[in-house]
Amino acid sequence: MDAEIYRVKETTSTQDLAIELIQNQQRSPQEMWAVIADTQTLGKGRKGRVWLDNSKSMLTSINIPRVQLQKHIPQISVVVAVQKTLQKIQSDKIKIKWPNDFLNSQNQKIGGILIYEQPQSFICGIGINCAEIEKIQKSRFIKQEVGSIQADPIELLDNILAHLKVIPKETSAESLAYYNSKMAYLDQKVEFKKVGSNLFVPGKLIGTNKEGLLLLETLDGMIELSSIDEIRLIN
Repeated sequence: MDAEIYRVKETTSTQDLAIELIQNQQRSPQEMWAVIADTQTLGKGRKGRVWLDNSKSMLTSINIPRVQLQKHIPQISVVVAVQKTLQKIQSDKIKIKWPNDFLNSQNQKIGGILIYEQPQSFICGIGINCAEIEKIQKSRFIKQEVGSIQADPIELLDNILAHLKVIPKETSAESLAYYNSKMAYLDQKVEFKKVGSNLFVPGKLIGTNKEGLLLLETLDGMIELSSIDEIRLIN
């Protein structure tokens, strides 16, 4: 059975709408379904930032029942499913910037994911830039150069839903290995900034462990991080 897609012209954020549909018992948290909007007035980004979109962004939130991801790390498996979709559509190599952003071969950000845990499901907010990116590139909120892919938002969502359905057929180890193989900056010299700090620390990106933590080799040895404010290549 295909996952239902609920489409609206405008909403504050698709994640807010998805939560509201569950709370009002209009949609079941125990089924996979998606909401997609043409426009968000208050889109959500990581760490409370605002997600800025354009007129052709794919702005969606997908409800995934917990039972479907019970043997997986949602952050890893959902990101892998979306990356595989983008890779199939785009001939360009799509990299994963830890924990949940997508970069093209020019290290331009083309989208990202934000996962909200609910009692019976995970609501995965996904934003992908689909052309017309000039407005976003000029925004003072964007720290990284922005890119896009050529895709119809609805067709892109259909393909993502198809990839999400096969997650239970894969092991968490397979998903993790694939995730690590597609990581941006892997085995390269980087500098990172912890949340609440203004200091960039140099290191080497080693990968992600089975708990989804970022592994970095620094002058003080190997460290594991559950959160960072920013990470970038050292030129």
